[in-house]
Amino acid sequence: MGENITGKDKFFALLSYLAPFPFLVLPLWAIPLLLKRDNPWVLRHAKQGVIMFLILLLFGWIPLFGWILLAVFFIFWVIELAELFQGRFFKMPIAGTISDKLKI
Repeated sequence: MGENITGKDKFFALLSYLAPFPFLVLPLWAIPLLLKRDNPWVLRHAKQGVIMFLILLLFGWIPLFGWILLAVFFIFWVIELAELFQGRFFKMPIAGTISDKLKI
């Protein structure tokens, strides 16, 4: 992205993706949304984490469909974490598109 991504930025971005797996009670994506709103890279990760959380919360409980969705999201989640630690952003299908339109 051409930005200087620090270890602290990566930590806050990582918090954005810890809520969906394994459905933690506390949505950790709220922390970067509140504390790092001034950093567009972290905010983009936080918004995508919110959308992932909501999609899995709404559809993850449906037998078979939810399990398949969870497996697909898990694969994309691993890819996202690998990209995150390299200072890049991976736009997930569906969740990334919705999060780009999200005004938070």
